Amino acid sequence: FYVSNIGNDSWSGRLDMPNGSKTDGPFKTIQRAQDEVRKNISAEKRSVDIVFRAGEYYINKTVEFKTGDSGKEKIPVRYIAYPGEKVSFIGAKKIIGFEKLQDKQISSRFDKKVQNKIYVCDLKGAGITEYGKLKQQGFGRNPKKPVQMELFFNGKPMLLAQYPNQEWLKISYVPQTESELKSKGEEDALKDGIPAGKHCGYFKYSDNRPASWNKSDDIWMHGYWTWDWADAYDKVKSIDGINNIVKVDTPYNNYGYTKGQRFRFINILEEIDTPGEYYIDRVNGKLYFYPPSDLEKGSAYVSTLEDLMLSLNNCENISFEDITFEYSRYAAVKIKDCNNIVFAGCTFRNLAVEPVSIEGGKNNG
Repeated sequence: FYVSNIGNDSWSGRLDMPNGSKTDGPFKTIQRAQDEVRKNISAEKRSVDIVFRAGEYYINKTVEFKTGDSGKEKIPVRYIAYPGEKVSFIGAKKIIGFEKLQDKQISSRFDKKVQNKIYVCDLKGAGITEYGKLKQQGFGRNPKKPVQMELFFNGKPMLLAQYPNQEWLKISYVPQTESELKSKGEEDALKDGIPAGKHCGYFKYSDNRPASWNKSDDIWMHGYWTWDWADAYDKVKSIDGINNIVKVDTPYNNYGYTKGQRFRFINILEEIDTPGEYYIDRVNGKLYFYPPSDLEKGSAYVSTLEDLMLSLNNCENISFEDITFEYSRYAAVKIKDCNNIVFAGCTFRNLAVEPVSIEGGKNNG
C-alpha cells in the first residue's frame, strides 16, 4: 500500500501516484493504511509494506499500534520510505507570512541596533492558537513533561530570548531569615558555613538590565542554583529592579538557591538582540523573531504536538524504515510490552525529550 500527501483515503492505496482520471491512487494518511493492514494481514503470505512517498506528514495526535496492527514472525508489517525519497513525520506546523516589525510601540522595546531586524508572524491569524506554557523542569523533576511551543528554522532549534546571551548572572545574596524560611537546605553540605540551598524564596543579583523590562508575568530563569551538576527552570514571581531582588514562584527547584551560583533570565521580549532569538506573545498570538539568515530562503516551523507521535502497545513484528521523526513538544515513540519492533535507518531530531522509550517485551530497538 502507498501513502502520499496528494493521496485520498477513499482510494485503494495500491497505486504510488494518482491515476490520470484522479479516481484511484495512494492513501493520504497512515491511519487509513493501518485499517487496510488490519483487514488483510491474516491472508498475507509475504511482508506487508506501507510505502510513503516524499513529503512531510503532520501528526496532530498519537498514532496507536495495538495487537491488531501486528505482523507475523515471517510476515512483518513495514512502514517505509519510498526508495530514494525523504519522508518526515512532524509534530509541527510550517509557518509563513513573516513581516518586518512596524509597530512602533513594540519596536521601541528593542535595542536600537536590532529594531529593523525583527520580524513578526501572526500565529493566531494563521489558525495556530495553542502555544503551550513554560513549565518548571530540570534535574530531579519527574516525570518529564511536554514543553512549550518552540521555533525551528532551517532544521535547527532557535533560542528563546534570554539575558545574558553568553555569560551568566550570579546570585549575590540569599537571605536567611528564619521566619521566612522556605527550605532548610542540606545541613550536611555547607557552603560558606550555610546549608547548601537554604533560602526564603527570593535572592539578590547585581545587574541593572532587568529594571528596563516591561512588567511580565511569564519571565523564567534557567540556572545551576546550588550544584553545578543540577540545572532547573524556575518561574519568576516578581522582580524588584530597584533593589535587584527576584522572588521565585513555587514550586521551587529541588536544591534551593546558593550565593555565587549562576543563572539566566529567559522569555523576555526586550532581549531579542541576537540572531536566532525569538519570543511568543501568548496573549496576542504573535511570534517575534530575529532570523539568523534570509527568511525567504529558509523554512520555519513551530512545534504543536504535545503527545507521542507513535505509541506501540502489545504488538509485534512491525518495522519503520528510513523515516525522520522531528519537531515535537514531547517524545516521538513509546514501545510497551512489544516484540520485534524495529526502527531501521530512521532519524530522530528536534524533539523535546528522549526520542524513544522501551518498556518490557523483547527484540525491540
